[in-house]
Amino acid sequence: MPPPVGCRETIEYLKANRKSQTFEDLQKVLEDFGFVMHPGSGGSHRAFSRPGSFESPSLKQDRGPLLPAYVKSVIRALEEICDD
Repeated sequence: MPPPVGCRETIEYLKANRKSQTFEDLQKVLEDFGFVMHPGSGGSHRAFSRPGSFESPSLKQDRGPLLPAYVKSVIRALEEICDD
């Protein structure tokens, strides 16, 4: 995933490329915007949180592209924190 410039650009990129995002792509996006991954308890999902954010996306740590629903949860989290 090429690095978009800012928050809004990242959101637009993710909206246009929902079907091709991997766990690693979305993990990097979330961490770049201040989200922290919490250690899992042996399952396949990883939760992310950010101080001051109500959205806490959970992503399936899997090989290959993730389902668009996971990308949508990241988009919602970014929309919450982006400055208008």
